[in-house]
Amino acid sequence: MTQLAGKGTADVITDFAVPCTVEILCSVLGIADEAVANVVDLAARVRSTGDQDKRFLDRVASELESVTDALMGAACINQRMLTRIEEACGKDGALVRATVSLLLLAGFETSANLFANIAFALLWDPRRVRALVGAGPEVLPTAVEELLRLYSPAHVVARIARQPIEVGGTVLPEGARIAVFLRLCNTDTRVFADSHLMDLRRSPNPHLSFSHGRHYCLGATLARMEMGTMLQALMPYLTRLDLAGSAPEWTEQALGRSLITLPVRLRTPDTDASFGAGP
Repeated sequence: MTQLAGKGTADVITDFAVPCTVEILCSVLGIADEAVANVVDLAARVRSTGDQDKRFLDRVASELESVTDALMGAACINQRMLTRIEEACGKDGALVRATVSLLLLAGFETSANLFANIAFALLWDPRRVRALVGAGPEVLPTAVEELLRLYSPAHVVARIARQPIEVGGTVLPEGARIAVFLRLCNTDTRVFADSHLMDLRRSPNPHLSFSHGRHYCLGATLARMEMGTMLQALMPYLTRLDLAGSAPEWTEQALGRSLITLPVRLRTPDTDASFGAGP
């Protein structure tokens, strides 16, 4: 975080999470250098209006369609990657475009929101930071899974029952609309011991942050890679970071929990951090 090192203050989302996820995404998709600016601009435009704008989803869909068409039309996505997507989509052109669009959006937006939630949770209680930093890079794989379990921005997914199914003694008929609260699943005491605590070495960790089954998140591997890479990059700063500014602002999303901004400041090495209760 150049701004943090130079000025002592920065915003975790706009100065770190979004740029990092965009860079990783472009690298994975093999987006040509001359087209990276299009994805950067998309990220800025998508995040420029909150959910209070009732036309937000329509605007995002339009932006995604335009950028996807531009990238694919100009052959700016690595052909090998595009071929693999086409094979997975059965050569269905509309599905290929929808998949690329989904990767573009979730590849930076959801991942940036996830990292902001993780950073906020860690910095709220410096003991968590010291636990992570003290454990070293070798704990990152299990730490990422635990942080996903606790702080994923996606809290609810919707499903439709394909056949009658019994849940908790109640039979849901075929066609029933079901809301699955992932946050509750991820803190189920029947599955997770001390489910409210952050255990960076928790294993196994069968969380549902990426859903399950045929609807398992397409970008799960990408998200894990992004979280591990960004946490490792931020390690040298973590023990000296403090939350800054006023109370955090959250988006008004009905299906998740994401921050709008996350300002931080860099402490001098001899300054002690204060402790707080976990969010």
